[in-house]
Amino acid sequence: MGLALFMPARGTSARLGWQEVRGHAPAGDEGSHTLGLAQLADPHLLFALRVILPDVEVILGDRDGAVAWVHDGRTSWATLTASGDGPGAAFQGGPRRLLKEIESAVARWERHGRPDLYDFGMTRTPDSQYVWSDDPDTGHRWAVAGVGR
Repeated sequence: MGLALFMPARGTSARLGWQEVRGHAPAGDEGSHTLGLAQLADPHLLFALRVILPDVEVILGDRDGAVAWVHDGRTSWATLTASGDGPGAAFQGGPRRLLKEIESAVARWERHGRPDLYDFGMTRTPDSQYVWSDDPDTGHRWAVAGVGR
């Protein structure tokens, strides 16, 4: 078993890259966060984030310490930096507050037992489609932005 990847459908608008979304304007919001950036490298969490926030991309790097660049491919972005044992810095721009969305998604993943990426599945019926974890009939159903529930 492995991860499924799909090419974009014809006629869909291309996603913008990090630099295009970030632009040169100053951050509209500056604050702190308590996310463990090392935790964001966990492939199981990254998969859950793609399920819960399918349009959000998390890019991890190391520029004078751990950093995460986050964007939605259109208008919103966030830069998260790590800071030793204390809270890290967060800079955001655009209409969405991606840090809050990611914090909420991480909490949800943790609340449901941190399912492994291989614990997820998707069911499609004539009337709906949904993503589930653990068991298609009795497991948790994950509401996904833009996907029928």
